[in-house]
Amino acid sequence: MIEGLVFSGEIENIRPTAGAIGKAVRIDDALGRYIEYAKASIPRDSRWKVCGGGWTARMGPPTNHACVLRELGAEVIVYGNQPDGMNINKDCGSIASEEMCRRVRGAIRRNWDRP
Repeated sequence: MIEGLVFSGEIENIRPTAGAIGKAVRIDDALGRYIEYAKASIPRDSRWKVCGGGWTARMGPPTNHACVLRELGAEVIVYGNQPDGMNINKDCGSIASEEMCRRVRGAIRRNWDRP
């Protein structure tokens, strides 16, 4: 449907412009609100793993996101968290996933029988 509107040119007749779009406003505690919303969205009885930290980049130091995840009951394994501008994927990340796999397998073995 959207493609049809774009290709036919009809989108120009229904697309809002300038004054009809609205304006951006700053919400001082947007990050805190987002964290609380995210925490409320996750069932407490679920078992899950999070690999990577890109989604938490705006939260500040890795210890901040580790705290949020631990508060949700996750076991947090932090590594490769000392970037210097040159080593962002050195021995970690999508470039070298072996170490992450080793650490996650170890965590799974440790927690296999945990309810």
